[in-house]
Amino acid sequence: MMYAGGFAERAPHLQEFLAGGGIGVEDWPTIVPGLVGVLGIVVAVMVAWRQRVIQLRDRAAEREQQEARRAERQAHETRIARREMWRAEYQQIRTLLENGEVLAYQVRNNGPFTARGLAALDVDTFRMNAERLAARGVEQLRGPLLGLAKLADEFARYAVPEEEAMVAGYARGQVPDEWGLHRVQRLAVGQDRTARDLAEQVTAAWQVLRAEWGN
Repeated sequence: MMYAGGFAERAPHLQEFLAGGGIGVEDWPTIVPGLVGVLGIVVAVMVAWRQRVIQLRDRAAEREQQEARRAERQAHETRIARREMWRAEYQQIRTLLENGEVLAYQVRNNGPFTARGLAALDVDTFRMNAERLAARGVEQLRGPLLGLAKLADEFARYAVPEEEAMVAGYARGQVPDEWGLHRVQRLAVGQDRTARDLAEQVTAAWQVLRAEWGN
């Protein structure tokens, strides 16, 4: 109704000209101002509509940003609360991962080890601690810790024979099949591969720990 009223005020003779069946050149001075007024109204409406669309879009984007900031704050607060709850366990896991790094390095650089040598490296203690911490309730680290325990357990499968026993056996000419050269080489390779896998698993566990606890 507002637009119709504006149209009538700006072009009072336009409808008469159209109803009369024709518009002459002499009529343009009367018609043109009315057309200009109508176009002005249309442009104003389009501009207002576009501004409204932009405002709505900006408000939606602002709400999304606010929601993202709220979710980030909530996640941060959750991590802080979890840190305080599991502070002792996280510290023990850090110590375990540091020991795992040392164990992998020792085997890869100073191995292969016999069963007695692996015992001196406290492999069994490392495995036990990994299993114990996996059961303590830090859910995100349960899988990585159980993986460490499994790899530690595999070292026993690849323990090479004791050097003294091998030397005595060769001296007597009584060498069991499991002490054959190729067998011992396979054990050494398996031990080295397990140490490499252990190092990779420790690195992955560090990443999970830092994501949960922070640097």
